[in-house]
Amino acid sequence: LQRSMSAKQATKVYFCRHAQSTFNSSGDNSPDVPLSSAGEAQARQLSGHFSLVLCSPMRRAQLTLRLSEITYDRLETVQELREQLNEGSDLLPGEGYEKLGESDASLASRVSQVRNRLLQELADNKSQADFRILVVSHLFTGYALFQACGVRSPDLRNAKIVPLPGLH
Repeated sequence: LQRSMSAKQATKVYFCRHAQSTFNSSGDNSPDVPLSSAGEAQARQLSGHFSLVLCSPMRRAQLTLRLSEITYDRLETVQELREQLNEGSDLLPGEGYEKLGESDASLASRVSQVRNRLLQELADNKSQADFRILVVSHLFTGYALFQACGVRSPDLRNAKIVPLPGLH
């Protein structure tokens, strides 16, 4: 963060898409795919300190965080941050393929809950100038979250932390 920015102008919420998964690298469509070797290396390059990290329950998001140099005061696994259920790789172990085909409306509803949670966390911690949140999730969930915040999504590359503006 630039030191010249006031606390009110400073970015408070960031988004990180998980590092490259075996689905991304080779089309592995098995449930809850892991990171590829390249993804593990990408994850190790991530760093920063956050007051709160909200992370998808999917293995690729959890591993991205675990292998990174990211530190945090508090970590929560948030079911609503899992990827839109379109591929076998988006299923958790034990879930059946009948869950696939999640509608955009269903994803938007989940993401709206996350947006409301982010707004509540920001309100509850507004007196802390250095309070920062990191959301670790997935491509389509990320696009939907940026849309829910009323801002255009940047290119959500694997293992890149980007500001999530639009939360006031």
